[in-house]
Amino acid sequence: MYFECRTETSMDHDWRYGRKEHLVDYILGITHQIWECGGMERIRDYYDEHVEVFALDGITMGAEEMLQSSKAFLAAFPDRRMIGDAVIWKRESNGDCYSSHRILSPMTNLGDSMFAPATGKRVQIMNIADCVVREGRVVKEWLVRDNLALLKQLAIDPLRAARTVAASRGDRLRDWEAAEVRRLEASETGSDHVTDHPEGTAWHLLSGVWQSSGSSFEEFFQANYSPYAVLHRSPIEYYSGRRSIVEHYARSRVLLRQRRVSLDHVCAMPFDDQGMDLAARWTMRCTHSDAFEGVPASGKTLLILGVTHWRLLGGRVLREWSVYDQLALLAQMLVD
Repeated sequence: MYFECRTETSMDHDWRYGRKEHLVDYILGITHQIWECGGMERIRDYYDEHVEVFALDGITMGAEEMLQSSKAFLAAFPDRRMIGDAVIWKRESNGDCYSSHRILSPMTNLGDSMFAPATGKRVQIMNIADCVVREGRVVKEWLVRDNLALLKQLAIDPLRAARTVAASRGDRLRDWEAAEVRRLEASETGSDHVTDHPEGTAWHLLSGVWQSSGSSFEEFFQANYSPYAVLHRSPIEYYSGRRSIVEHYARSRVLLRQRRVSLDHVCAMPFDDQGMDLAARWTMRCTHSDAFEGVPASGKTLLILGVTHWRLLGGRVLREWSVYDQLALLAQMLVD
C-alpha cells in the first residue's frame, strides 16, 4: 500500500504559519506526517517544547518525553494508520485554537508492548485528542482511548494488564488525579449551571446521561436521542438504537455511583442545514459500586477523563462517540 508523504520544508511552513486559520488541515496534516510518513521526529517542531499531555495512563511533559512514548507505541504497532473521522474546533477569545480530533487507527501488533510480547493480531482503536494550538504549535493536549478494548482484541488478560498499569503509576499522574478529585468534590454538581449555546446543549446532554435520576433518566433519552441513534464506545463496543443506549448507560451508572461531572471544554461546528457536531471534554469523579472485569465493588474513588462527540439533527442525538479509558479505571480499582 502506497501513501504519498510530502516532507518538503514548504509544506511544513504552509501548515505552521501561512495557513494557521485552517486548523483542520493543520491537525490532519501533522498527524499524517508524524505517524504515517516517518516524521516522528517532527514532534519537536509541531509540539511546544513544554507541551503537557494529559491521559489516565500517564501525564507527559515536554516534546521530548512525548516523542519517546510515541516511538514506543509505534514500535509495538509499526503499521498504525491515523484515519481522521472528525475535527471539531473553535478559536478561543485569546487567539488560541482548540481542536477535538477523532481518529480511527487500524494496526497490527508486530512488536512487544508494555502488556505482552507481540501477538501478530490485527486490531483497531479509537482515539480522541483535544489540542490547544498556539502560534503553529500544540501547547496542551488531552488524549483518550479505551485501552481495555485494545487488550480484548489482543486477547490479553485485562486484570494482568491493569496490575501492570497500576504499578507504573507515577507521582505526576497521582497528583493530577488527586487535584481533579478535589476540584470535583468542591462543587455539589461538578459544574456550574451552563445556559449558553452550545455549552448549554453539551451540559444538558452530559448531565442527562450521568446525573438525571428516576423516571427523568428514561424521559431524558426519549426527548434527546433519536430511536435509531448509535453510540460508539470503541471499534468493538457500540450500541444501536435508543433502547440499547439507555441500557448501556443504566449499567454504567450502577457500576459508577456518587457521580460528579465537570464540563471542561466545548466546541461545535454545523452539520447539514439544521444540525450540529458537538464536542465536549469532561471529567467525572465516581465510586466503584459493582463488579467489573472480575473485580468486586471496592468503594474506591475513581476518576474518568472523557471526551464525547455528538451529531445532532433537529435537537436530537443521531450519533454519539464517547471515549474514556476503562483499563485506567480497572487499574484505579486495584491500587492499594
